[in-house]
Amino acid sequence: MSVLLLITSLMAGPVTALDPKRDVDQYIHEVWTSQDGLPQNSINGLTLGPRGYLWLATYDGLIRFDGERFHRLEDERLPGRRLRIIGAHSHGFWVSGELRGLVFFDGEKAHPIANHDNEMRWPLSAAIGDENRAWIAANNGLFRLQGESLEAVENGLPEGSAMMSLARFGPRQRLAVAGLDGVFLEQSDGRFQPLSVGEAAGMHVYSLVGEKDGLWIGGDRGLFHLRLNEAGDQRLESTEWHWSDRDGYSIRALHRDTQGNLWAGIQGLGVGRVNAGGHQLFTRDDGLSHHSISAFFQDPEGSLWIGTDGGGLNRLRDGSVIAHGGDGSPLDHSILPMVADSRGDLWLGGVCSGVHRFRDGEVIERFNENHGLANSCIYSLLLDDQNRLWAGSYGGGVFRRDGEQDFRQIALAAAAGSSEDQADDIVVTALHQGPDGSIWLGSNQGLFRYHADNDQFRRLEGSETHFIVQIRLEDDRLWLATNEGAYQAPVPDGDGPLQASPISDDPRLRGARVREIHRDDAGIWMGTYGAGLQFFDGEALHVLDQRHGLKESVISRILRDDREGLIMSGNRGISRVSRSELLEVIRGERSRADVQLLGTRDGMRVAETNGGGQPAGLRDAQGRYWFPTVDGIVQLGGEEDTLKLRPPPVHIESVRVGGEPVPVDDTVTIPADRRELEVRYTGLSFIAPERMRFRYRLGETSPWVDVGNRRSLLLAHPPAGEYTLEILAANEDGIWSEQTARLALQVKAPFRETIWFPLLLVTAAMIGLGGLSALGLYRARSRRRQLERLVEERTAALEQANAQLSTQASRDGLTGAGNRRQLRDRLKSNWRDCAERGQPLSLLILDIDHFKEYNDAHGHLTGDHCLCQIVDALQGLLRPQDTLVRFGGEEFVILLPGVDGTEATTIAERLRRRVSDLGIAHRASPVARCVTLSIGRASVHPGADERSNELLRKADQALYQAKEKGRNRVWPSAVRDDQTPT
Repeated sequence: MSVLLLITSLMAGPVTALDPKRDVDQYIHEVWTSQDGLPQNSINGLTLGPRGYLWLATYDGLIRFDGERFHRLEDERLPGRRLRIIGAHSHGFWVSGELRGLVFFDGEKAHPIANHDNEMRWPLSAAIGDENRAWIAANNGLFRLQGESLEAVENGLPEGSAMMSLARFGPRQRLAVAGLDGVFLEQSDGRFQPLSVGEAAGMHVYSLVGEKDGLWIGGDRGLFHLRLNEAGDQRLESTEWHWSDRDGYSIRALHRDTQGNLWAGIQGLGVGRVNAGGHQLFTRDDGLSHHSISAFFQDPEGSLWIGTDGGGLNRLRDGSVIAHGGDGSPLDHSILPMVADSRGDLWLGGVCSGVHRFRDGEVIERFNENHGLANSCIYSLLLDDQNRLWAGSYGGGVFRRDGEQDFRQIALAAAAGSSEDQADDIVVTALHQGPDGSIWLGSNQGLFRYHADNDQFRRLEGSETHFIVQIRLEDDRLWLATNEGAYQAPVPDGDGPLQASPISDDPRLRGARVREIHRDDAGIWMGTYGAGLQFFDGEALHVLDQRHGLKESVISRILRDDREGLIMSGNRGISRVSRSELLEVIRGERSRADVQLLGTRDGMRVAETNGGGQPAGLRDAQGRYWFPTVDGIVQLGGEEDTLKLRPPPVHIESVRVGGEPVPVDDTVTIPADRRELEVRYTGLSFIAPERMRFRYRLGETSPWVDVGNRRSLLLAHPPAGEYTLEILAANEDGIWSEQTARLALQVKAPFRETIWFPLLLVTAAMIGLGGLSALGLYRARSRRRQLERLVEERTAALEQANAQLSTQASRDGLTGAGNRRQLRDRLKSNWRDCAERGQPLSLLILDIDHFKEYNDAHGHLTGDHCLCQIVDALQGLLRPQDTLVRFGGEEFVILLPGVDGTEATTIAERLRRRVSDLGIAHRASPVARCVTLSIGRASVHPGADERSNELLRKADQALYQAKEKGRNRVWPSAVRDDQTPT
């Protein structure tokens, strides 16, 4: 209900925002509730703290959020449990309590504001005057905070009236105060006068938003706008938007974002958006977790956070991708080829839905059998230099539209004896116009050339055996992507013959289904279906796949961006990668490229794009990238829209030495007898936090060590000495922290590693030598050293062999995860260790939903690959001390030592989302269009009596409940964390 006035210094870095041109349902919507680790579902205020954390005021305390984990602040100086964030500036924010007091929180601790005799009761909103002064609206009036002095303000306000919101407005930034007795405006003499215009008189007002030219007012009679003209005259305008069919509605919260969108919390309905394009509603039917909205906040990355009364935390944000299509849309089906015309319209070929004309986010025309398309399964499109539209079909030949006429079929003639009436057998997957104006057609029956003299295509002799999916005419040569490799050929005269030769004789290319040929100054890039990205440098072929950083082996389209990068579409989404990094991998200068995969988490409705027809994606005149998918089309903005330039802050959150917590403020001393160091840290980028990466080093002279997206570090034996542990974080676009998180360490060395130990040995040896013959002693010691070396070598070889056998015996041969034997051993040892340390132990059982149907639909080899992908994804989110085992078939078990039930549920939900974000297509699943997980969770504080099998049984029961409730979810066991499962 309060409007948080945030000083711009908090908004470090460029702020992206919610694009007002997008429909509300095109934003990415996410929800966090108690099922995701949020301690309480009623949120009374949101803001960003000085260190970059998101803070939530709830009915169960003050909550810190880093994008991955929620943490309740325990500070006895906070004014109770039922809290509200009422305002913020660059050094912190104010927190009020329902029953007592007001504090200023600086990001680390609370500083109480003196409130003598409980003069001010439950502050609800704050407005900043300057660095030392603020105005506070409370349940019993308006108060002025000057330094640490608090005083009541009357100045024309009704005595003791409940004030709900504050805002500054107009060119002179006057103060407006609102509450249950209406709106009061500050005058030049400092007094307040009631706004008595029209319906605003006496209205219960809950929220205000100030602007240079007026004031937005939200209350029990709806939404109003007080407009000021240049002379300062004011006019109250009642909004005429009808949010619903009911007569009245109440506005409980308002927020104006940096793009000019006005957001309204409409009691009983949900969230309303108002901008120059009109108004839209976002409700529970759209996924909103609750219809009662209590607070809004926009963070520096442009996301809009929404607090609800009982429904937890919601977020709306722009994705890197805008999806067009989905249920109820004219594009609610599979799209393949696409071309753009001179006015910016897109022409889209539907897989058996005809041709669509797309403009400004909408289909404005559709062409099918009623418009001359005898076959509406369109697999290729061409807009030629005469503005004629050509459409190639699957089994129906090729059609052309001249001007505004209907389509008509163009004859196909084979040069090798077959007649024109065999168009029904030809799959036209490629259409291309060369620089010389020639028009070419590729199909499952070879290459055709258009002849304008008799308005027909004729097949080139010698091309009959080629299934051609892409044609390029560049540098006076034809470049052909086919289902049996990639070829080049001189442009033949007339109808042939076609003298095509492989781009490379390497068998890896000759046997590949090539979908794309992309030539640049470095060489030839080729996208394949299942054989990775292949590159020919003029001499040798290089194959890049997941081993080199790629996210998948299917590449349907390759486009170049303005940052010397490649944008590639595939079955798992759209990948962006630096071309220079790929070339470094090819030259052996690095092992992996840094590839960003865009999928459902980035705005795609489904991750799977389409390919195998020409062109399967394009870049338009505005620099936007478009790709077809199995459910509509997607759009990527220019680089400025996808790059998160704000460096993420990085912080060390907790440190344990030998399993015991220690303060992180001072130098951490590690005794010689307890060398184990565990550090938990975080990086603060709320967009795709699961894609963040971290690195650390031990001292300035040590190399940086990459640890992926793990947020904890376990060093069993850190080197002795005094040095500083430094940690860096990077967001998904590779923007690294400007400053490191630092921890000063003093690691004590065991006596045997000190200088005194060898001195002691030397002294002892000298004493012993006094009574022995030097030569005899030398020979004896020499023989002993030889024997010791022999024993050490054989012992080391035996230990290595045993270690290899042990690893093989405890690992799953397919996925590399642990097996049941490792689970048995680790479960017992984790139980014992947690019991000794008094720590919790959590266990997750994961089941791939409807995996049998996946195997039946895709085959067991594809199923095996799916299992390996899932294991890789899960491992990337786990700590070094966690254990992942394949329990059998499509079931996995994860052990989380030292993790309680709340955090385990959060981790489980993160794992579930990670697998869903892989976007592995699963057409046979009744749950979703991609592979999903059901997860059961059980947690305990182990006792001295080892009952680990009960923990496994309880998690299995929870998994059963997850399946019963509809799958693709996390279900916690009913057993409490503080008891052994029974």
